[in-house]
Amino acid sequence: MSRGGNSATAEGHERAAVPLAAGAVHVFWAPEGGLAGASLVALDTAERRRAAGMHPRRARAFRAARALLRGALSQATGGHPASLRIEPDEQGALHLRAPAGTGLRASLAHAAGHVACVVALERPIGLDLEAASRAADALRLAGRFFPEDEARALHDLGDAEQARRAFLRAWTAKEAFAKCLGVGLGGGGLAARVEGPAGALRVRGPGAPHPLALHRETLDSEPPILLAVAARGRPAAIEVRRWSAGGPDGRGPA
Repeated sequence: MSRGGNSATAEGHERAAVPLAAGAVHVFWAPEGGLAGASLVALDTAERRRAAGMHPRRARAFRAARALLRGALSQATGGHPASLRIEPDEQGALHLRAPAGTGLRASLAHAAGHVACVVALERPIGLDLEAASRAADALRLAGRFFPEDEARALHDLGDAEQARRAFLRAWTAKEAFAKCLGVGLGGGGLAARVEGPAGALRVRGPGAPHPLALHRETLDSEPPILLAVAARGRPAAIEVRRWSAGGPDGRGPA
């Protein structure tokens, strides 16, 4: 369990920490521009150096995503955003290493001027975003990358726009799955299958002896963004909230 105490927002204001409950999976999202001020004070020295060497557009997304993640972890632990030590493991999954012993894991994504992070306690997780309006030659791409029966199902829809939407929903789920298990798309993510009725979806694929919980929704953003979150095991809840200056929905911790 992450520890309690006082935390600081990315802007430096003090507030009470809100530890994550066991089994909870929290997702936060925001427009990149809404985190510009936070990124000035939340990032650590190494992150600032990395951003300085990037193309301006990529650097903007990187800084915003890291500021969002540090704000979310600050809320959960009580540490100041810039004091937290976040490190990837061999599979690229992000872990909070300092303060030690929190067991917190995270995943990041960005698309179309928006960023998101997912945070969970002692649970592999993965996150992906895609612009809902993104152009995609669904049948060609599915024929190249998806299992044969999935590609055929898209073709059988008989409508290019329906196929495009279905392809993007499946792609975000596969990306989230691949990040969750640390296998990458080429290492098994593309073979993942989305199964089950809407609202009770599960992802199965190579390296997944048990189903992974999957949550998908279209964010109330401009432009609309598709979000997919995969979590190992059976989370108690997957909660998605917009983050603004004061915290989730601008109200600070709920």
